[in-house]
Amino acid sequence: MIKNKKNDIRQDYLTRLKKRAELSPQSHAKVLNSLVVLLGIVILLASIYPFLAGSSYRGSSDLHGTIEMVGALIGLVTGFAMITHFYTLGNRLHLFISLAFFVNGAEDLVHGFLSTKFCRCYVTH
Repeated sequence: MIKNKKNDIRQDYLTRLKKRAELSPQSHAKVLNSLVVLLGIVILLASIYPFLAGSSYRGSSDLHGTIEMVGALIGLVTGFAMITHFYTLGNRLHLFISLAFFVNGAEDLVHGFLSTKFCRCYVTH
């Protein structure tokens, strides 16, 4: 009886994996459309570089730290969202990705804080 239950669970898991792997023609079109949009965004952002390279503005440590901390907060929120996605679906890939966002976000938060003038007043190198 236990063996049958294990086999049923295994078969149920395999059928769910097969359903997840099958993409309809509309799904292929959506994936292709998303890739085209992503490529367009990358090209758009890359086309701005020549205009920014000639700029004489170089920023400050406070600007750098602020941008770093804002990016860290976005990474931490994304990591939290992926953790909830993992708990909902149970896919371990989402756990791996969420941990990467969390670690990177935490590192960026510390790096951003250490880059500000406020922190340099209290921390000596």
